Amino acid sequence: MFSVIIPTYNRLSVLPQAIGSVVNQVFHDWELIIVDDGSTDNTFEFIDSLNKSRIVVIRQNNLGVCVARNAGSKVAKGNYLIFLDSDDQLLPNALEDFKNAIFSQNSSDLILAGYLRRNLENENYIYSSPVNSYSAPLSGTFAIKKEIFIGLGGYDENIKFGENTEFFHRFNLSGFTNCVIDSYTLIYNDHFLGGSKNLLNSTHSLIYMLNKHNDTLSEKVKFLYHQILGVNFIRFRHFSKARFHLKKAFFIKPTRFDTLGRLVISLFPFIAKKLYSREVEL
Repeated sequence: MFSVIIPTYNRLSVLPQAIGSVVNQVFHDWELIIVDDGSTDNTFEFIDSLNKSRIVVIRQNNLGVCVARNAGSKVAKGNYLIFLDSDDQLLPNALEDFKNAIFSQNSSDLILAGYLRRNLENENYIYSSPVNSYSAPLSGTFAIKKEIFIGLGGYDENIKFGENTEFFHRFNLSGFTNCVIDSYTLIYNDHFLGGSKNLLNSTHSLIYMLNKHNDTLSEKVKFLYHQILGVNFIRFRHFSKARFHLKKAFFIKPTRFDTLGRLVISLFPFIAKKLYSREVEL
């Protein structure tokens, strides 16, 4: 019934826990597809040594998580797909809860659940909402019909950040059904990863989203994206680009004085440099 797809790249230190979380599920009708995205840390040797009776192993060049997930979906035999990051774990009840929801909701196209966020600094759990209007579901908190995922084109392989946001924007426009279940299916390990690389990838992805979905994004989302891009470009010291996006945001919501303040700051680079830390060049 379920195909669980784990893309991985140089995560040998944590991958066994992710695999174990699938193997130890209460519900047993599953297959596990592990896609090694060109790892260099013996990840492939490890997964290639696993019992292949219920595990499919794919190896590809380092093409990114979207390509890896799509590759897994193409060979999946399950009716429903579940994507899991290699540094997170499914809770033991995850597949059972998804299965119960599918039968009770008469085969809903998409099942959404909640997750537990683990702060790796102190390992405390924080309960989180299964639905958030400002963010897309995390991998491991949803099960989607394979035919629908494939029919929508899978993940957009042009982006490296926010791929769930882009995919679920298309899903929400499609008219397919979804249901939310009152349970938690995932342990999300919060690494607090930031820095220049993620900022750069998020900047490229937001611009891509605005260009690709300009006609269907809400004004609220467009405002948010332009606001974020304005700040990002200030940090990259591209002040003309910062002003371009902050003006866009201001015209959408002219009563937001924080946007106006950032726009003014972008006119005075010597002030902006003191207020915003610098990141790598674009």
